[in-house]
Amino acid sequence: MSALHPKTILITLVFLSITPSLAIATDIDILNEEINRCAKLHEFDPECTEDLDEYELGTNERIFLECVYTSIHEKLIPSSLVPTDFENLVTKHKQMTDAVEQQELTRDERTLKTTEILNQIKANEAAETERRIQDLSAKRDRFLRDREKMLKRNPRMF
Repeated sequence: MSALHPKTILITLVFLSITPSLAIATDIDILNEEINRCAKLHEFDPECTEDLDEYELGTNERIFLECVYTSIHEKLIPSSLVPTDFENLVTKHKQMTDAVEQQELTRDERTLKTTEILNQIKANEAAETERRIQDLSAKRDRFLRDREKMLKRNPRMF
């Protein structure tokens, strides 16, 4: 098995150092796309619930939510920087939806708590992205130091 060429390693490290920063927008974009897809599929508009009682679920709301939960498990969790956060979101949202039906939590309270959870997920993703960028930056710096050492020993290497 041949070793990777140093230029290949450097290009890979540069690519990887910019790639994780795309994950935050991608996860949220995917979630919003799936919410819209599930809303159309199950004829439920999560933005039009003002006619509902504060403890009432809308027609098709449960099946709409199950569609969203399935999408999170199939499309977000496998590629997310913080998969456990999305698993917890689904679990907590199911519990909160049950609490709405049992008149223990209002729809507005569920929305507020969901927003707080999503904001925490964004913060955790940003922190994980930063951690990965720092890690890749350190690897790049080590690679460049090693490259300089090799160049000093063999100037015709590159």
